[in-house]
Amino acid sequence: MEPIADQELGRVVHVLSGASYEQYVGRAMPRYRLPESLWANPYKVGRHGDLDTVLLKFEELISHFCNDASAELASVPGLRRSFPTINKVELAKLNRLTLACWCPDLDGTLLTPHDPEVCHGRILLRLAARAAAELAG
Repeated sequence: MEPIADQELGRVVHVLSGASYEQYVGRAMPRYRLPESLWANPYKVGRHGDLDTVLLKFEELISHFCNDASAELASVPGLRRSFPTINKVELAKLNRLTLACWCPDLDGTLLTPHDPEVCHGRILLRLAARAAAELAG
């Protein structure tokens, strides 16, 4: 499969930067009237490991649901959250979108899937591009 250029993968912006976005991918933030996104990372730094560990676990979790057609698990052991609608089709819908979370700088800087800054939104964009390509055949 050909590598996909950054500009074709989408972007991640800080949810409070004022930049427009199409999908919030973070945890519930009642203070800002943001409900938890289906795509929020259920793994927390400290409780589930360091940053690299929780991002790896998140990528493995999303990949598991999207690569195994029978993976319609209601929950994952050790997590207090269900994942009823995560699948490859839903993931592919994130392809080329602008996602919002709390990782990017508040100044509106856009993150692409290949930026050095670590963010689960970047992981989602990379996996969404792959899912869209696979579904397109």
